[in-house]
Amino acid sequence: MKWIIALTLSAVLAIPAAAAPDCKTGIAGAQAGAPLAGPRFSKMVAKRLDLTPEQRDTLAAMRDAHRESMRILADQYKPTLCDFYLETTPDDPAFATKAASASQAAASLAAGAVELSAQWRTEFQALLTDEQKAKWVDVKADIATKMAERRGRRGKRQQSE
Repeated sequence: MKWIIALTLSAVLAIPAAAAPDCKTGIAGAQAGAPLAGPRFSKMVAKRLDLTPEQRDTLAAMRDAHRESMRILADQYKPTLCDFYLETTPDDPAFATKAASASQAAASLAAGAVELSAQWRTEFQALLTDEQKAKWVDVKADIATKMAERRGRRGKRQQSE
């Protein structure tokens, strides 16, 4: 379960980078809430945990609601963060004030994202049977291993450049 929080926080911490080039698409772009709220995640979970058709439908509804909640959360802080990253320079007399506002907005966004993640995890666990919960432990471990391998490959590519 720690990996879910790590994924959420990594997405939130990437917000300044995502916000800097283009705030028109949203703070976290079109992938707010991803990968946990994405269709690929739902398909993988349905297959690996042998979800029933009813569980699949519920998971899809949860995914859509979570994605919308993340979008709304990000949109609340978008003006402050975009103003700071796109419109403010260090020689601006209001730079310190805008930096403080952006810092507070980013902290609020991160806190909201963690709360939404906790809500998602609670709903997801309630959806599963005891047998599926046991399988989920193994699935999470597999995902964590694959993510670590990807990070390692990405790190090696960046070091060689």
